Amino acid sequence: MSEETQEAQPEAEAPEREAAQPEPHGAGEERRGSGAGRSVPLGKYVRIDSNARMPQFDRPYARAYAASDSREPGMSAYALICTEEYPPRITALAPLSRLDKSNIVPPADWGTVDWAEGSGQGDTVRRYAVVFDQPAGQVLAADPHQAIEPVREDKLAERVIRPFVNVLHEFASRGLTHRAICANNVYTGESAAQGMVLGECVSTPAGLIQPVLYETIPSGQADAVGRGAGTTADDIYALGALLAVMIRGGDPMPEASTAEIIARKIEVGSYAAVLGRTRLSLKMMEPLRGMLLDDPDERWTLEDLDMWLNGRQLSPKQAYLPHKARRVFHFEGQEYLNPRTLAHGLAQTWRPAAKLAVSGELEQWVERSLDDETQASMVKQAGAGAQQSAQGASGEDRALVRMLIALDPPAPIRLRSLAFRLDALPQTLALVYHNDTKRNAVADALVNKIPQRWLLSQKDALAQDPRTAQQFDRMAQYIGQQQIGFGLERCLYEYNPGWPCISPMVRGQFVTGIDQLLPALERRAATGPAEGTPIDRHIVAYLATRMEPPPDAIIDALGKAKDELTRRRAIIHLLARVQKRHGPRTLPALTAWIGEYARPIADALYNRKLRARAEKNLNRAIESGSLVDVLTAVDDVESKRRDLEGFAAAQQEYAALVREIDWLQDGGLSSDENVGRVTRSAATAISALLSGLVLMFLTLVMLL
Repeated sequence: MSEETQEAQPEAEAPEREAAQPEPHGAGEERRGSGAGRSVPLGKYVRIDSNARMPQFDRPYARAYAASDSREPGMSAYALICTEEYPPRITALAPLSRLDKSNIVPPADWGTVDWAEGSGQGDTVRRYAVVFDQPAGQVLAADPHQAIEPVREDKLAERVIRPFVNVLHEFASRGLTHRAICANNVYTGESAAQGMVLGECVSTPAGLIQPVLYETIPSGQADAVGRGAGTTADDIYALGALLAVMIRGGDPMPEASTAEIIARKIEVGSYAAVLGRTRLSLKMMEPLRGMLLDDPDERWTLEDLDMWLNGRQLSPKQAYLPHKARRVFHFEGQEYLNPRTLAHGLAQTWRPAAKLAVSGELEQWVERSLDDETQASMVKQAGAGAQQSAQGASGEDRALVRMLIALDPPAPIRLRSLAFRLDALPQTLALVYHNDTKRNAVADALVNKIPQRWLLSQKDALAQDPRTAQQFDRMAQYIGQQQIGFGLERCLYEYNPGWPCISPMVRGQFVTGIDQLLPALERRAATGPAEGTPIDRHIVAYLATRMEPPPDAIIDALGKAKDELTRRRAIIHLLARVQKRHGPRTLPALTAWIGEYARPIADALYNRKLRARAEKNLNRAIESGSLVDVLTAVDDVESKRRDLEGFAAAQQEYAALVREIDWLQDGGLSSDENVGRVTRSAATAISALLSGLVLMFLTLVMLL
């Protein structure tokens, strides 16, 4: 199945703020299949019929196919085939698989499968498949903007609120959020007694496909790639928006753009924006006001909803609206009466706004027009800092970032073409990595300590936790270390624990664990002659964060290698360690590749006999399919010691011979000094000989 058939936009046009547009366990380990138009095996029991499309269960970045499980012959199941560009929430699969299935569609099985693209006449790719039981009933709204039959208030408490609150309790107990509560992901269920069923939430990264109507103001202001998992408070808000849609009979603003929806929520509050003039009973108004409060500290919690469901009356809370300024601020043909709407407008017109941020006009307006001294002080401080840093376009960008944070502290971090919530920064980096402009925006934010500045402007507990700021300090340090194994790639894998390796060398292989990395490289090597370095920055960073214990010494040696042979040795050491600990035992194609890559190490031996032996051992290792044997063949410590010692002795002998040759060539043999020395030596020898003869003669005479 090709990326084109997914109807997913390429990352350069990644899901914009219109978000609604279109380790494995047990049987979900790495699996193989073959061919197209076939039954694709997922482990021993599950099979996916690639001919049987089930479009009613499609998700924006995952297509649905019929599935079956031989352990449960009567089970009606479907599988979502996910993409590498927008991978599933792999770390959430196992915890959510244990949920009660009554009012949620939890994952039943998962793992990688060989999936044929197009007609199947050609290459297959590895996709990640997640299998679900088919939910009962019909989807509430096939399209998030379509009109639906209004639901009576008296049915909502028992059919929607109670079962969904129970589901959210289960999510919260596992430290997870749903982040896909909306009308086009809710099913009517089998009966009124059962209640409605909440659809799956794991086929794409958290928050990516949620319609903006169901997002809080700060989350809606972020790009879809920058929303992240959020908190339970985000799910409660989405539940409130869902109830409003069900009561009203559809999306209250189906034609509005994302910017218009957010602006409306800021101006009148989410409750008024979503419900408008809809008349509600006091009993239903109470929870809806509580769930749709824009201040997360005041928003109802799951415990508040429990109390309401049990009959306890709580006073309806009033929406907090931003203070209006005494004077209108005019910008780009628009009028703004409060800092929050002004910040929202500035973020939509970045370049003119960046010029404005360093002009001093915003500080004057805040000082003369706002009654909020705290915020006015923040804006003035941001303006003072902006004046100091505003040198060139990058300085203006930083100045505007500071000003936006001061004008609207809860809003996401907005930098040029990218907006992201702070807790979603790692996921944002992963999703935009292949988009140079947006990837650079994330790097600039980290290097310039914008997350830390955002934290200082907040009043909640997140800002008080030093571990939060330390994480971003650490990420900035990684970016500053440009050697292989660090940089943005290290940030990507260190802080996205379930993310697949996105190295171009294993593209299409969906590598989600170390045990899958070498088989992926093996398949790549088997497709044709493999040349060049067998790893890249992504693979090294992936291994640095996934291996236990981390191969820090090898990666450090690799980064500091001053010559090519040392670098090759370090790479072979790293891959050999992976094979030794994670298998498989034989990798014929990859070993042939690594063997040729290692040959210059064997050729570098000085002693001909040792070199010949190393070549022989290397050839045997290549035949064995073992990277460990390749390493042993070319990196034998004893052979290296003998070779170096012999070479050092040969160098000394050679140097002595060179000196003697030079001396002879310079006439040293016939020089006066040498002749005199030789003459003196000869005279001394003759004198000694004569003395010896005389002494012997005298001795004989005396004896006679």
